[in-house]
Order: sequence, then structure tokens, then C-alpha cells
Amino acid sequence: MARRNRRNKKSFSMLLTREKTFSINGTIHGVEMSHDEFLEEFVEFIEAKGWNFIGHTQRLTEGEAMKHTRNYLLDHDLSKDPNDEE
Repeated sequence: MARRNRRNKKSFSMLLTREKTFSINGTIHGVEMSHDEFLEEFVEFIEAKGWNFIGHTQRLTEGEAMKHTRNYLLDHDLSKDPNDEE
């Protein structure tokens, strides 16, 4: 647990100097490992790229994941390019 907290502090201070930042909102399906194992793999991937992640993860049931995805799709107009200026 202390290892994860150390990463969070490191990531926060480094994120402030990054030129590009992306937001991710979604779910990852088909994961055959525990939440802790997934989080460790995810953090290793991010750090191997020299990137940082600030946010949270949580384990969802299949029903919760479906509801999460449905609500996201209903709340966002995906026909518009978010980079287009109005």
C-alpha cells in the first residue's frame, strides 16, 4: 500500500510539468486477475511509457459495467468531435 501512495505523490508532482494530458472515461472488460493485480499491471504499463496516472480505479460487476457504459453514451453526444470548436 505504501508503494502505491508513493507513486501517487510522484505522479502528481510530475503531471504538473507535462505538456499533453488526456482524460480516460470507460471500462476495461475481460480482465482475468484481481483488482490489485490489474492495478499493478496498469501502473507498470504507464510508468514504462514514462507517463503518470492520477485517478481511481474500481472493480465493477458485469451489470455495473453495462450501466456505466450506457450512462456514458446517453450523457455524451459521440457524433461530435470534441476537438471541433463551436
